[in-house]
Amino acid sequence: MALTAPQQATLKAYVEADPVLSLKTPSAHSASEIKVALAVEVTPAWYVYRTNMPKQEVQNAVLYANMTPAQAIPANNTNEALQIWIAKNLLAQGKQFNLQNLLLGNDNINFALPNIRAGFQDALTFLPTKNDGTTQQAGWPALQLLISRSANTLEKLLATGTGSQASPATMGYEGTVNENDIGTAMGWSF
Repeated sequence: MALTAPQQATLKAYVEADPVLSLKTPSAHSASEIKVALAVEVTPAWYVYRTNMPKQEVQNAVLYANMTPAQAIPANNTNEALQIWIAKNLLAQGKQFNLQNLLLGNDNINFALPNIRAGFQDALTFLPTKNDGTTQQAGWPALQLLISRSANTLEKLLATGTGSQASPATMGYEGTVNENDIGTAMGWSF
């Protein structure tokens, strides 16, 4: 994937402002050195949403048992108690259906998409499935820590957001660039 013109401008400004990279002379060798510097994982860690999280990792984080209602059918069988019990069970079932739909299809899940994150959060939180009918979580806190990864220097440079694990950034570009991409961004010909 090629850098857009605004991304090239951002990259060029970054290189020109860096005390080491700005000393590089226009050459393929310098572009290679810049490429290596941009591919380094940022420390301290700066987090971005994962765009290709294996479905198996998601499934391992889900507490499926918490999705099944454990509250017994009301013994007194009053209309109101039974209606409340039915409503709670239907809510839990709706969340189960949403989770199933989110897990259909591809082997990987793109958590950079806000609607995907919101869907998983909704499906895995506030399930009225405890023995007493109150709510519990079904794995969202654990999954929330897994849907991000550390960014490299280029990804951080071209991302938007805070970059914390609690609130990862969204990448404008994922991966690394090659020497030609750097040469183009810097306006070098070699």
